[in-house]
Amino acid sequence: MTTRSFPVSRRLLRVIGACLLMTAPSIGAAQGSRPDTTFTLSRGALVDITVRRGVLVLRGTDRAEASLRSSNGTVTARSTGGGVVLGTRQAMGRSFTRDTDASRVELTVPRNVRVVISAGSADVELRDIDGDVEIRSSNGDVRMDRLGGRAIVETLSGDLVITGGVGDVRVTSSSGDVNVEGVRGSVNVTTTSGDVTVLGTRVPGVRIESISGDAEFDGSVAPDARVHVSTHSGDVALRLGDDARGTLEFETHTGEMQTGIPVTTVGPTSGQAPRNRAAQRYEFGGGGSLSVMISTFSGDVRFERGSSRSSDR
Repeated sequence: MTTRSFPVSRRLLRVIGACLLMTAPSIGAAQGSRPDTTFTLSRGALVDITVRRGVLVLRGTDRAEASLRSSNGTVTARSTGGGVVLGTRQAMGRSFTRDTDASRVELTVPRNVRVVISAGSADVELRDIDGDVEIRSSNGDVRMDRLGGRAIVETLSGDLVITGGVGDVRVTSSSGDVNVEGVRGSVNVTTTSGDVTVLGTRVPGVRIESISGDAEFDGSVAPDARVHVSTHSGDVALRLGDDARGTLEFETHTGEMQTGIPVTTVGPTSGQAPRNRAAQRYEFGGGGSLSVMISTFSGDVRFERGSSRSSDR
């Protein structure tokens, strides 16, 4: 899946640029070897970070200023037309590279900034950000807490954990596990071998695709939501709210389905199932606008009513 940076209007760029009050072209360790730096940063600015290794910690605050601290004191912040970019000071401050390689970088920013992070093997910790967040990572773990906007994450072997709430979620992962709690928007997760667990409230749409990893959704969905879960050998657990009413299409080769919701068989699925694969259509809750589609090859399925845990944590 291709990720994209969030668009910024020209007018917003001008406002952001005017509000970035900086007395030098770069801010940070350029002022001697002092590792701590505080500078003014407008609300709604774009914070763009590239870090190769170590740990990156990003926190939101109600103050209209940002502070930067790095364990080796070489990381600087540079003004751009749309916000601020972190990088490393080289050759006594005469050059600037966008890659940072500090063992630990801590950045505090206004909570409603937008964030774009490119991380190699670095671990990323982020919390209390109301703007949209986009993260691309190779094999570092990503942990986020209390997000107000949407989150787009691409990772290879690192785990992803989101707690405390988030809007729309779009995740592409290879072997890392994905655990998301407090989803308020749509969910789209694609993974190869990692397990996926999603908790949400009145979610308008869910799409989870996995090869060998297990997939679980627990929570409530909108009355007209579309829920699509597909695995090859992974098991599926789907627990919906007590008022869930709609249709269920289930397709499998050797997998079995256990349901805690009374279902009524209404016939074969609307599409053509592959040869030797069982495909059946059901109604539950008396029928409704909710559409649920579950597809596995050898994975087993549990389809239940009522959340087994709180989805509002």
